[in-house]
Amino acid sequence: MLFCAVNGQQQDVIKVSDRGLAFGDGLFTTAKIVDGKIQLLRYHLDRLISGCQQLHIKGVNFNTLAESVCQQAKQYPLATLKIIITAGESERGYARDDSAKPTVIVTISEFPKQYINSDNLALSVGIATAQLGINPTLAGIKHLNRLEQVLVKKEAQSSAFDDLLVTNISGHIIETTMANVFFKRKDKVVTPKLNQSGVNGLVRQRLLALNENIEEVELTLEDIQTIEGAMVCNCLLGIVPIKQLNDKILDTSWVVPLQQELEKDIVLHD
Repeated sequence: MLFCAVNGQQQDVIKVSDRGLAFGDGLFTTAKIVDGKIQLLRYHLDRLISGCQQLHIKGVNFNTLAESVCQQAKQYPLATLKIIITAGESERGYARDDSAKPTVIVTISEFPKQYINSDNLALSVGIATAQLGINPTLAGIKHLNRLEQVLVKKEAQSSAFDDLLVTNISGHIIETTMANVFFKRKDKVVTPKLNQSGVNGLVRQRLLALNENIEEVELTLEDIQTIEGAMVCNCLLGIVPIKQLNDKILDTSWVVPLQQELEKDIVLHD
């Protein structure tokens, strides 16, 4: 880790009574720092603000937070920023202390080496046996309860694939272990609905905002048997094509215009 601050103070210690540790009571966002600037910072902050509202976490000064992370990011040519917000400290039990102040943790870490040349990546993807639960209340939020993803990632690490496609217990495709997913079929681009499970990532949000023709649909594994192409996306990877899904070889060329569109959008909001 290159840098860590808790509630504005440079340190790497939190109280054992913090609800983020005890209950996963909080949320986070992960951003890419390039040439001292945080990509899509406005949208990361919007995600945190919206998530705090949904989780009823109050008291975060987002203006101060934005100024702080922008200042700290200036010294890094390439790095990973993570902002964690928890509901603060409380005594044992699920009930929150209404007087508790939120905990804001900012970390900056080395950028993942395997992502550095992501423009030239193409992934092989299999199908996970582990599935995600259904929770419409929390669907879309990048909350701190990530045990499902931990278990699915462990399965992916022992597989022969770069990543695994994950379904929920209803059999609907949701995401991969690390990213949102899009498919090309019959000259249309579609992405799974995330109203029951999954994380609504920022790159996914930007692609939907920039492309009215991309549809959010419910998809099963049977539905994607006839796809022509697929891709994954997140804020560190950007957009990366899937070259192979199980034993099926896929077209990757269709992804290039979307990659270029995202690059322009990032520059526009720099």
